[in-house]
Amino acid sequence: MTNNTIDLHANMFLHTMFRQRGWANPSQVPVETEISGPALLESLQIPSDQVGAIFVNGKAYRAEEAVIHPGDRVALFSPSAPMFVFLSFRDHSYSLGS
Repeated sequence: MTNNTIDLHANMFLHTMFRQRGWANPSQVPVETEISGPALLESLQIPSDQVGAIFVNGKAYRAEEAVIHPGDRVALFSPSAPMFVFLSFRDHSYSLGS
C-alpha cells in the first residue's frame, strides 16, 4: 500500500457487490487527502443505505461520521451485519481492536 491509498475491505452484502463489479477485496483505493465517509461512498458509487458502518483502523463509525486519511485501513459493513442488532450507532463510535 502506498501513502496515497487506503486498504479497503468489503463485508457481508458489500463483498458480493465488490465481486459483481469485478473489484478486488481488499482493494487499494487512491485517496490523496482526507475524505469523509459519504464522499468515499459517493466516489465508489455505493449507496449510503447499503453501508451500516465504516471501520477506520479498527474503529467503527456511522458513514456520516467517518473521516479517512491516506494509509488508513477501511472496512465497509452492510447494515445487515449481525453485530448491528446489538450496537447502536446513534451517539457512539466503537473500537473493535487496533
